[in-house]
Amino acid sequence: MIALLAMVAMSTNVAEFFPLNPGDSWEYVTEGAGGAMRVVNRVQPKRPVGDHEAYPMQMILNGQVMGTTYYMVKDNSVYVVAFDIKRPFFEPRRMLTVEEKTVKWDYQLEEDLMPVSVSNQATLRGKRKVLDREVDILELKVEAILGDPKGVHEKLNQTFLYGRGLGMVEMQEERRVNKNSFKRKMKLAKFTPAASEGSGRP
Repeated sequence: MIALLAMVAMSTNVAEFFPLNPGDSWEYVTEGAGGAMRVVNRVQPKRPVGDHEAYPMQMILNGQVMGTTYYMVKDNSVYVVAFDIKRPFFEPRRMLTVEEKTVKWDYQLEEDLMPVSVSNQATLRGKRKVLDREVDILELKVEAILGDPKGVHEKLNQTFLYGRGLGMVEMQEERRVNKNSFKRKMKLAKFTPAASEGSGRP
């Protein structure tokens, strides 16, 4: 009975780890390749993107929008629908999911005529103190190979930590091109949730 209650308490949906309320914003401190900087991510109202409804998340640097990623939530998973609203993906790409056990999924795609192979693994990691609170952590590990693995290629390893009710709280990345390695890290400095009035969850 105790074990059953524990499982029920931990059962959750992915939106708790990846909130998409219009107006939510996150400020991150980055260091490593590209230099130190502060980046803000902000969710915009849902809009049509191709055949789907998606939430735009803007990446803002020095007050300028540097890029936008379009997300949707379906079947307890977060999908990327597009990076460019005029060029939605043929099929949305599953980016994050959560279950009681470790979940793995792979996919292959082509970017600028270059083959890309991506492996993902999501695991609940218990609690951790983030900012001023203790939160459940969902870890996502991503390994991607861009190009021909037997020839010239780039290898990307990323580890994301998502906090329940907070979204992404940390990211570590290493890129390897031949014998060259580049590392980068992002850490949450401030989370500003949307005002309760007029906001909604997917």
